[in-house]
Amino acid sequence: MMECEKERSEHVLPPWADLLEEGEFISYLPSYEVGAYFHLFDKLVYHDDTLGDITYYIFDPIKHGAPKDRKYPICMWYHGASNSLVGEVCISYSGAEMFASPEYQKRFGGAYIVVPLANEERIEDGRLTGCWNDSYIKPMKGLFDEIIRQHADTVSVNIIFGNSCGSSFCWSMTKTYPEFLHGAVIVSGANVPTDEELRNIDTNNVHIIVAHGKRDELTNFDQYILPHVKMFGQMKHCICYFPEWVKNGDGGIASINYGVEMGQHCLINQFQANLMYQDGTCYDERLPEGITGWLNDILM
Repeated sequence: MMECEKERSEHVLPPWADLLEEGEFISYLPSYEVGAYFHLFDKLVYHDDTLGDITYYIFDPIKHGAPKDRKYPICMWYHGASNSLVGEVCISYSGAEMFASPEYQKRFGGAYIVVPLANEERIEDGRLTGCWNDSYIKPMKGLFDEIIRQHADTVSVNIIFGNSCGSSFCWSMTKTYPEFLHGAVIVSGANVPTDEELRNIDTNNVHIIVAHGKRDELTNFDQYILPHVKMFGQMKHCICYFPEWVKNGDGGIASINYGVEMGQHCLINQFQANLMYQDGTCYDERLPEGITGWLNDILM
């Protein structure tokens, strides 16, 4: 048995496996190495009077060779539920790690990459507390302000990214501070704002990508996204990416099972792969150079 076939046989088949058509296959691994760029991030603490200490990881482009006479955006990434419990691995789980790589930084001209950790805790009965919620809105704005204060001469605009629970929080940040944010990438989440709030976001020229797999196992597309598709289409600065199947870079349909199948929910892995297949083709023709190309465009 070939190694790839052996690997596949050792995984639990996802509930949607019988829906695959001839020629399609299941893929279990992303096309990048987790942990390759953790060493480029500094681990710091931001103190909030209400929530206490909030740990965050930050990649400073200037510290790693970017020109000192330029300004760079702050890109802040909000992770999914329970991801803060894995420490620095959350840098990757949030979708941020590859954006600190020399290759990605070069593609969009450099950025501060920031990954705050929600103060999550697994309590005795197994429930998770401290996930992203509205109590974090002002503290996260405070973290932005602190980074701007520390790097006043070299920061430009503010962009946020959210995955799963973090993307729902991303919507909360966007509708609260549309005049402060330049862009938002919202992946596999709920909590979509009202039409009026979306119009206000668009009026403030916030560039938005809304991404959601149509077969998302955890956040149902028809329930959370479909009712808003018409309004998304009316926004001047919004791109919707709703793949029928979420696929890894090898072209296989993504499967991840940690007791619950979530391969179609974890679309953030494809964003970290820059929405580009391993053969160099793009996932979506509207984003021919992936997310790094989109960043380049909105920062021009």
